[in-house]
Amino acid sequence: MLARGWRAAGGEIDIVAERRGVVAACEVKTRTTVHPHAPPISHAQRGRLARAAQAWQARHPAYSGHALRPDLIIVVPHGPRWDITRIEDIAPDDGWAS
Repeated sequence: MLARGWRAAGGEIDIVAERRGVVAACEVKTRTTVHPHAPPISHAQRGRLARAAQAWQARHPAYSGHALRPDLIIVVPHGPRWDITRIEDIAPDDGWAS
């Protein structure tokens, strides 16, 4: 993990992590259930995540050559156990640049 709760003027990134040359900017959402047809986050939220990720990468030049990917982590608690789902590359249609 490179950062947690990183904030910039354009938004916030819950988790920034790097693996195999890819920097993942992760939005974490806790839900009581996951509806298969409901989008977990809005297009506007995806755009804010994209802007914040680009700002993070600009402030960390050691990672400027890394690919940048927006991910979503959904946490659904079920008593003492949690179901965790990770969805890679939730980029908005307009505005994500790697």
